[in-house]
Amino acid sequence: MTSSRFGRLYSLDLVRGLAALSIVIWHWQHLYFIGRDTGFEVTAQPAYWLFFPIYLGGWMAVELFFCISGFVFFWLYSEALVSRSMGARTFFALRFSRLYPLYFLTLAIVVVGQAIYIHYVGNPFIYAINVENVIRNVFLTQNWSSRSNETINGPAWSISVELLLYVIFFIYCRCVSRVSVFVLIGLVLIGFPLALVDADLGRGLISFFSGGVTYFIYHRLHNSPAARSVLVMSAGAAVAGWIMTIVELKFGPIQSVLGEFVRSLPAPLGDAILKSAKQILIIPVRLVLIPASILALVLSESLGAGAYRKFAAIGDITYSSYLIHYPMQLFIAIYVVATAGAPQIFQSGTGMALFFCVLIILSFSSYRWFEVPMQRYLRSVLLRSLASENGRPSSGSESRTAGPPAAGSQ
Repeated sequence: MTSSRFGRLYSLDLVRGLAALSIVIWHWQHLYFIGRDTGFEVTAQPAYWLFFPIYLGGWMAVELFFCISGFVFFWLYSEALVSRSMGARTFFALRFSRLYPLYFLTLAIVVVGQAIYIHYVGNPFIYAINVENVIRNVFLTQNWSSRSNETINGPAWSISVELLLYVIFFIYCRCVSRVSVFVLIGLVLIGFPLALVDADLGRGLISFFSGGVTYFIYHRLHNSPAARSVLVMSAGAAVAGWIMTIVELKFGPIQSVLGEFVRSLPAPLGDAILKSAKQILIIPVRLVLIPASILALVLSESLGAGAYRKFAAIGDITYSSYLIHYPMQLFIAIYVVATAGAPQIFQSGTGMALFFCVLIILSFSSYRWFEVPMQRYLRSVLLRSLASENGRPSSGSESRTAGPPAAGSQ
């Protein structure tokens, strides 16, 4: 299997970074619950006229994260795992060294922050916290079942799901002699009934292995004469699909038709369809729109669109901005309740602009001075230890196989 001509999928780095910042905007609603449990008017959020697609559908960025991760993991690791040139300890050491240091640091900060917030208010800020919950979060198992979906650092629930997906991905690669698109499609289909039992795990399985299917298509096409034609078609489908999605979020024409249809059905059946309407409407986004967008991006990059490389820094701050923004919101909430201040300044457009400036600075600082050094240190220890046990000198091959530090991380 091939790697990017640039040694890194800069196009996906760019989209992943923008998706992470979209999640921050989606979570802006948190700041309207400081010191209270009542709701808020979504249209009152800053620059609603501009950000309404994110305010209304920003949660879909997580589907994009899962799909990108699936593509990147098949691109980076599938050949090495299928051929058994990479073992389980190496694979999971690479993932642990990338994900856990910042995850654990932000988890500890949130635990302390929640204790302070509870001291002032009497209840936690947005997300529940207790001893059992903390233990599950430490081991990243908080979202491994529908009965234990209590994340402490809000967006970190998807990291928990990703860890389980890594296990499934590893088992899959060890059980096949080559990547099979039929098995990948089968895993995608398993995600639908699973979603009825556990929505988070189901959406993760569907989107992650849809990314695997997308990689299979890319791998077969990117060097073929049909690549440019497929690029045009997938890019056209992606642009049209995103326009339709934005129109649906704003005006809801499909939901209106669905509502009329539901009202014509017997009550039990209509109620069941209405209850699952969100899951029904997201199916084409998961199976067509997001994969088509990813395919268009990576094909354009492999066919010579080197301009993506200019945006590498955006990809570098994906993981840090994703995990740091909720702790920042938590400490804003602590400041407001401790000083009996007004939260409105933090809910304004000016407050949002300042928040993003601080978040980006912290994210770059985290990546450069904490994440990368910790990753290098842990890999030097874990992979050197593994090489010693195997009776061979440690080389840099494991690190090269792992790709860029931001690869596969949300």
